[in-house]
Amino acid sequence: MVSYAGYDVVEAQSGTRIGKTRISKKGNSRIRRVLHMPCLVVIQCGVKKYKDLFDRTYEKHGIKMKSYVAVQKKLLVMIYHLWKKKEEYNADYEKNIQEKEQVISSLSAFEKSKKVVPTN
Repeated sequence: MVSYAGYDVVEAQSGTRIGKTRISKKGNSRIRRVLHMPCLVVIQCGVKKYKDLFDRTYEKHGIKMKSYVAVQKKLLVMIYHLWKKKEEYNADYEKNIQEKEQVISSLSAFEKSKKVVPTN
């Protein structure tokens, strides 16, 4: 899906010359155009996952449009995943997974402490 939308990364290099990496833009330009406003909204509203990605990439290279493109790509991947799995968006998804992992690890620790010693 990333390649279909034109968000795949292309390196410009030939021989010993190493150029800049860019998105290919060979895909569907309408998808890229449609993802622009949702990208701005999630950053402006401060959705943590996307705002952190934007800030991290902006600090790295100092170009806002590259950071917006990174957020657009992440939104596209998330939308495609939700559509394919027929799920609804859950903002606390990662938090819920961490809680489940903590419960499982505590249960396994509890089971290890309850080792049954065989009696003869």
